Amino acid sequence: MNTKKKKEFLILSIILLSILFICFLPFTWDLLTSFIKHQPLDASEVFIIKFDWASQYVPFYSDFFKSLDSGYIGWNWNYLFGTDLLATKSSLCFIGDLYALIAYLINKFINFVPSTLLIITILKLYISGLTFNFFLNKHNINFKTRIIFSIAFMLSGWSLIFIEHPIFISFYSFLPLVLAGIENILQSKKSTLFIISSSIILMTSYYFTWAFCIYLLLYWCTRYCYINSFNLKNFFKASLKPLSAFLISVLISSIIWLPAFFFMIGSPRLATEGLVNYSFWDIDNILSIVLNFFIPVVKFDSTMYNSYWYYFYQIGIYSGILSLLLIPQFFYQNHNKKEKIAFLCLLVFTILSVCSPKIGYLFHFTYSLRYTFIFTFTFLLISAYSLNTYKFSIKILLITESIMLISMIALGYMIPLSRHLDLSVYYEPKMLLLASLVSLIYCFSIIFIKNKRIALQIILITAFIEFSFQAHVVIKSQTQNAYLEADYLNNDIEVKNIYNSLKEYDPSFYRLILDVNPTLDNTLTVNYGLYYGIPTSKSYDSQYNYVNYDFLDYMRSYPSVDWNHQIIEPNIYELLNLKYSIVRNDSNIDYYNYYGTFLELPSLKTKNYSVYLNNGNFAMAQSFNTFFSKTELLNMSKLDNYYLHEISSILNNNLIVSDEYVEILSKKYGNSEKIYINPIEIANGHIKFNFTLNDDSFLFFSIPASYGWSIKDNGNNVNFSSVNGGFIGLELTKGNHQLEFNYETPGLKIAFITMIIGLLLFITKYYLEVSRKNLKKHN
Repeated sequence: MNTKKKKEFLILSIILLSILFICFLPFTWDLLTSFIKHQPLDASEVFIIKFDWASQYVPFYSDFFKSLDSGYIGWNWNYLFGTDLLATKSSLCFIGDLYALIAYLINKFINFVPSTLLIITILKLYISGLTFNFFLNKHNINFKTRIIFSIAFMLSGWSLIFIEHPIFISFYSFLPLVLAGIENILQSKKSTLFIISSSIILMTSYYFTWAFCIYLLLYWCTRYCYINSFNLKNFFKASLKPLSAFLISVLISSIIWLPAFFFMIGSPRLATEGLVNYSFWDIDNILSIVLNFFIPVVKFDSTMYNSYWYYFYQIGIYSGILSLLLIPQFFYQNHNKKEKIAFLCLLVFTILSVCSPKIGYLFHFTYSLRYTFIFTFTFLLISAYSLNTYKFSIKILLITESIMLISMIALGYMIPLSRHLDLSVYYEPKMLLLASLVSLIYCFSIIFIKNKRIALQIILITAFIEFSFQAHVVIKSQTQNAYLEADYLNNDIEVKNIYNSLKEYDPSFYRLILDVNPTLDNTLTVNYGLYYGIPTSKSYDSQYNYVNYDFLDYMRSYPSVDWNHQIIEPNIYELLNLKYSIVRNDSNIDYYNYYGTFLELPSLKTKNYSVYLNNGNFAMAQSFNTFFSKTELLNMSKLDNYYLHEISSILNNNLIVSDEYVEILSKKYGNSEKIYINPIEIANGHIKFNFTLNDDSFLFFSIPASYGWSIKDNGNNVNFSSVNGGFIGLELTKGNHQLEFNYETPGLKIAFITMIIGLLLFITKYYLEVSRKNLKKHN
């Protein structure tokens, strides 16, 4: 890096980090002072975002860090019933995310997950600004212009919405490198950057990569046709280079996405049409979309147009007011006609993408608006070209400014007043007022300041103010009262100490009831076990093993439509080995006294929490001598005239098997002894039993019948069956048995082989490209 580039990097870094520090106030200041004073932050002081950040991602990260500490990324009991870590949301959130590994190292020093997430979020946004600057540099955009639009990319509407979902920002920060890699290929340079960056985004989120690939395809086509004289044969021949490079990326990243995808294809979530099913935008949807061209989405309780649908508040169109002013200018300026057509194609495609909810199917196979990150690339790239050229039509500028001002006044004031809304309770009018003011400053700077250098400085300062204010408001809207959802952070040590004491007291159990915050909505508390590192009977948002689909149907959890699972029916505690309950003292104590016994041990009683031993015979394995039809139980679960406790009683006293086996197994094992068996060893993906059977028996294990399990009986491989709606069942003969259960992530071996193939192809491709380049130099 030469002196000029070092200076530019330093200036850009100072500007980006200064803006981020302001945007995340007061949390950045509190975090800084806590480091200086060596004092930990309270949950009410730490950066916590509403909804998924508090209820999912803090627990997910905590569980991921524990998995890394254990040295085992495989079977994880902390998810509902237990499952492979790659089958959980962690496979989408952390396993392939480079930032998650950095967060793990940061947390080693901080040892407080929320603070770690604030630091890593700021780092991701900062890197996104740097990578977009790098991308614009490939287009020969001048430095001051690059600074302005790097700020815009870093704090676009999309990035501000999805700081709630850390993995999304990880993905977003790497995307400019992929497009920069395309530019390298177009400029006849090596495909190395494209392969590496494509591998990274695939490993970070293959869920989003598909949506980006649609945009990437159009980007390649338009850019190629602009740079080269179009010839169909030459076009397809040239397209083989990025295509082959991307396929190599697919192979390299397969070590992450292939095992995860192996599980995800069986997800009932992928088989549904989504939470909201609609075929057109109503007037509020349209107003909301238009509004978000001018300001980013806010998540305050009172919003003028957003109805807080799961899919609809995720509009990421906002790319700054300057981009709206400059885009029309580009088509006036003296650019190559082919270049104008190329960018017009990108612009039309981008705008059409929000014209109908059906278009979401093209990107996500749902109605999601999450694909709107394409707006930032299209709007900011065209705007950067426009500002870089710095030749403007005053007439077009004034017309554009007038349309924008009228639109903002209508959206922020006229329409709300016609609806008799009290503007003082909404933040959108204030944000639109700032947008109007900065649009005037941008416009007047271009018209009246003839010195380009001074004009760019004013535009840069105005962009600094615009994005700092708008981002701060959006972040404030997400953090308002969010700490109420993160009460579990205040009692971290207390709950963990109780659990550790309980494991010392009785190491035989592995799953329990966790009721540590009865005052909150259940959806917000179901992932507490992940944060504490405690296997529980709750889970949210697809965090369950799909082989247990029928069991969840038996229990009327309906996994195809509801991902908030809580097994709290007492009759089922024994079957699932839910031996103990850790409860807060202000919970419904009468309930726990009725179904269990209070443990009066000093180590299991604290100021806030108590432990109860639930009634029943508890073990990881038990034998059954009565059997019941799977079809009949599924039918019962769908009928209102059967109570849940009746269904759970049948489950607890009978083994649920396929219809054709009910009579056969009843005859074979009807007189066998009822026994309960606990393992002599349980650790990660390894379980060991040693016991003697007095009769031929059918044993049920409260372990999901996942494909990755292999079982040996006295050293010989044995096959298991799926019973009770998706748990392991074994037919064993009379006598001594040494059972060993070992878990291996399905698809991991083939993924490792494909990754090696991808790396070999990458090395070969790199060597050939270098050799070809050297040969050209020599000639």
